[in-house]
Amino acid sequence: MKNSDLTRILKGIADCGQLKGIKFAYGLAKNQSVITEEISTFQKIIQPKKDFLVYDAARIELCRSHTKKDKNNQLLIKNNEFVIDNKVEFDIELKKLQEIPENCKAIANFKQQEKEYNEFLTKECELSFFKIKFEDVPTDITVIQMTAIQEFIIEPVK
Repeated sequence: MKNSDLTRILKGIADCGQLKGIKFAYGLAKNQSVITEEISTFQKIIQPKKDFLVYDAARIELCRSHTKKDKNNQLLIKNNEFVIDNKVEFDIELKKLQEIPENCKAIANFKQQEKEYNEFLTKECELSFFKIKFEDVPTDITVIQMTAIQEFIIEPVK
């Protein structure tokens, strides 16, 4: 299991929320807690540094100043992106902003941070999960639910 699988597994735990069984629920709750804490740590390590946030605020302000407005004078946003009025002029100003030495360094550092984070997500997860005995799994569990939480299940001895 990779680090990137944790959000899928957390969703799988949530999808099992209506299933009954105290031992099963206890195991899921323990694992949910461990995974939630780990995901919180992931989110902290991808947080941009202050220098990138300063650049990004200037970039967003530049976007706003070049965005088309609707009849109510509101910024036009389509598919979660600003609708830029004069793309050529905007691109020239954006390039100037990106070429400022401190911004250039901040962008490069953030790209490196993203690269390392994405590599981290492909690594094997080192968490230890609370194991749930197969006989404690509710009989009304679906295949989709079981697949999502299979990392926690101890298969029955034959």
